[in-house]
Amino acid sequence: MNIGIDLDGTITDAPEFFRALTSKWDGKVYIITYRDNKEIAENDVKKFGVKFDEVILVNSFKEKADVIREKNIKFFFDDMDEVITHIPEDVMVFKVRNGGNFCSDSGKWLYSKNTGKLI
Repeated sequence: MNIGIDLDGTITDAPEFFRALTSKWDGKVYIITYRDNKEIAENDVKKFGVKFDEVILVNSFKEKADVIREKNIKFFFDDMDEVITHIPEDVMVFKVRNGGNFCSDSGKWLYSKNTGKLI
């Protein structure tokens, strides 16, 4: 089975975890990131020691979902709700908590009216 991992806010916030995960993963590992320089992105992933098969640059949140479908990714890690809302239902999504999506002072998730629903 293939996994997809976001770079900024995900690998950058938990490099030890992703290094350990990808070193043991038998399937393909795709790094899917919203960047504009593939060489720099690949070098950043290598700097963290994360194993990967391919770094894929995208230009939109929806494009990440398109790549996930094309590459038959079944597990996906990201920190942004805006991305997660586009991911197909058959993909297990893991949301990475960081300062951009969680307020430690209040203990509450940060989201917009477009990505969250108060229950």
